Amino acid sequence: MEIVQASGTAAIDLTGTDLVDRLRGNTAANTLDGGAGNDVLTGNGGNDRLIGGAGRDQVDGGAGSDTILGGTGADVFTFALGNGLDTIQDFNRAELDKLLFSGFSTAIDPTKIGFAAADGLHLDFGNGDVLVLAGITSLQSSDWAFA
Repeated sequence: MEIVQASGTAAIDLTGTDLVDRLRGNTAANTLDGGAGNDVLTGNGGNDRLIGGAGRDQVDGGAGSDTILGGTGADVFTFALGNGLDTIQDFNRAELDKLLFSGFSTAIDPTKIGFAAADGLHLDFGNGDVLVLAGITSLQSSDWAFA
């Protein structure tokens, strides 16, 4: 297992290995690429680009406007209260990808707050938190859970 924590305030690129990696960005606009393996990627602040790669990845963009690609495998995408605007480029129900909502009321029903747009399904949680699922037009209750 490789654990890498970015420090400082400059934007950085972190690339993992084919093993299990834990990559954590800083407050700048970082690019985190887990490579193959079951990785954990956390963007923190900044407008990050997170790429899980092959494997069962856990990806959390953190605050900022983040672009997220889980890659192949059953990925878990965490979207928390205060994350801002995140776009998941490759949510795939057939690969058993899941959305994990953290800090929100379990009374929120993503099928009721979502609206389809040209670029995908937009889930608007209010207070500036929006999750865009590129290429997706609807969700099923099996697609998400609450932390």
